[in-house]
Amino acid sequence: MEQVREREREQMRERAREQREHTDRVNSQQEQQQQPQQQQHQDQQQHQQHQQQSRLG
Repeated sequence: MEQVREREREQMRERAREQREHTDRVNSQQEQQQQPQQQQHQDQQQHQQHQQQSRLG
């Protein structure tokens, strides 16, 4: 059971890294697309903050 959780965590990390690389690539190609991506980034930050708060609580 623990192994499955570990593997899922690995996949999530991999996906996040690929997403970041893709975002960087798109940004360098067309800076016009930055606005929607910034919005997405803000959503991710809020999600992370929420996780941190729940961990503290």
